[in-house]
Amino acid sequence: MATEIDAGLFKQINSQSCVLEKFAYRIVRSREEAEDIVQETLMQAFKSLSSGLRPENLRGWIFTIAYNKAIDYIREAEKQKLLEDRIVVKIHENIHRGEKVNVFDEVLDKIPVTYRAAFILRFIHGFKFEDISVVMDTPVGTCKVYAGRALNSLRIILKERGL
Repeated sequence: MATEIDAGLFKQINSQSCVLEKFAYRIVRSREEAEDIVQETLMQAFKSLSSGLRPENLRGWIFTIAYNKAIDYIREAEKQKLLEDRIVVKIHENIHRGEKVNVFDEVLDKIPVTYRAAFILRFIHGFKFEDISVVMDTPVGTCKVYAGRALNSLRIILKERGL
């Protein structure tokens, strides 16, 4: 049975958001990701509290949630980085082995243009997501999604081709 969160508790939790953001930033070293972590932390906290949970140490409990969200982000980022590195290395190996750029272009042509643009800007030209956002006139988060989807699509296509 859901219960209402009293105004004092709500205010107490919201008062931690600035400190939580600084905490998350120091762990993940990205302002945008820290903001996302705080949002996820607060959503989880409010959801738990509205279902009746009342932790003894509210501040410690909220920081524990934020810490776990930050660690999850780092783990996911490391997995994504390994995947990105493998795909980019594989593509560069194929190009340098003489399997020609046209094979690379063929593979790139199989993914949507928005994914392709984000991939090329990020992994071929080395743009930061903030810069890709400006070039594509798209929010940073969307650019990250496009690049991630491009990587996943390329991984599948390259695997199907045995490359």
